[in-house]
Amino acid sequence: ELINKKRLLNKIFSIKKLNYIDFLKHLNLAEKYLEEVPNNLESTWCHGDLTLSNMIVAEDFNKDNNKIDHKIYLIDWLDNDFETFYNDLAKLKQDLYHGWSSRNLHKSQKVSCSIYGKFIWNQIEDKFVNKDNYKIFRFFSILCILRIIPYAQDKNDLIWPKQTLD
Repeated sequence: ELINKKRLLNKIFSIKKLNYIDFLKHLNLAEKYLEEVPNNLESTWCHGDLTLSNMIVAEDFNKDNNKIDHKIYLIDWLDNDFETFYNDLAKLKQDLYHGWSSRNLHKSQKVSCSIYGKFIWNQIEDKFVNKDNYKIFRFFSILCILRIIPYAQDKNDLIWPKQTLD
């Protein structure tokens, strides 16, 4: 199944209707970048909300080699309008690199999360984002952050996306 670019455009328009002037240039940029997403982009498996808070890291003792194995379990899967791994990559960048999950922590904790998060994100980016898919990833990264806007409870909730996009 192919990703429906019209649905992507409709998502941008639905956010534009909210009339947040501070985000208009970013919404227009997303609209422009959508043109660079190929028409034949196929759907893939997608968690839909791949953040650190939706991961459980477990240790299992491996009797075969007498070592502890670390496993990551993904929880709280969401249906997503756009089933593509680019959504998951964008969400990981939002969390690890831009600090979505750590945005409300104490400053010292936030710094620590930022150092580790950026290190981990750079490892992921080196493996999964390249010159062939960068433009597609860039579009989904911007859309991922813009999709926060409709859920903002007050002006303070809009500070993080604004700072992240600027």
